[in-house]
Amino acid sequence: MTSDVAVPFTLGSAAPVLGTALHPVMSSAAMVTMVGIDSRAMGEGGLFVPLPGRFTDGHAFVKSALDGGALAALVAESQAESVFASIPDDQHSRLLIVDDPLEALHRLARWYLSERGDIQKIAVTGSNGKTTTKECIASILAQEFSVFKTAGNYNSVIGVPLALFGIKDEHAYVVCELAMSEKGEMSKLAALLSPDLAVITNIGTAHIGNLGSQDDIAVEKKAVFSCFSGRQLAFIAEDDAYYDFL
Repeated sequence: MTSDVAVPFTLGSAAPVLGTALHPVMSSAAMVTMVGIDSRAMGEGGLFVPLPGRFTDGHAFVKSALDGGALAALVAESQAESVFASIPDDQHSRLLIVDDPLEALHRLARWYLSERGDIQKIAVTGSNGKTTTKECIASILAQEFSVFKTAGNYNSVIGVPLALFGIKDEHAYVVCELAMSEKGEMSKLAALLSPDLAVITNIGTAHIGNLGSQDDIAVEKKAVFSCFSGRQLAFIAEDDAYYDFL
């Protein structure tokens, strides 16, 4: 997964958001033009975000990303020593040490979104019908407004923050599909997007193996409202068995 940055930003402006500092030889004016987790897709202006996977850890591919032209790479503090040892000295200045690369990615995407001004954010989640509902909402709004919508499988705790870098200043609405498969993921996505309007299509049994029960799924989906302060709007199917709970 890699996203081009619709409105490129400087590494110097990103560093404090990421919670890190630039090496003295790294130019603060260097422009970030893409952000991604795939070292093979990194190119000039790229910011590589190494994440742990099922079989390997993205930190093993930091050198590959930098060799491929990436501007810089995030590195977890816990992995810094091994990464420094795995790359040549002249690449050390291109490492940005952070507490946790995924959390840093979320902070950066949240900041990027806030820089786009007064944009209305719509979240769509549920066990079924998320994509269709997202597409319908985006299509209707696009009749009158400039709309950004998340695409394909960019709906997870990894995909959504990457997708947000595609938002332009001209967009008036962003419509995001939010999916989760583990406990705690929806609250992270809600904190990232801070939606003005959220839709729960239904509460089914998808991912019940990871979450435990349908009741647990309802609790997790309800977290899409966790950043609501009283000014936002929630849309829930009135005939859903969990309507009163939600």
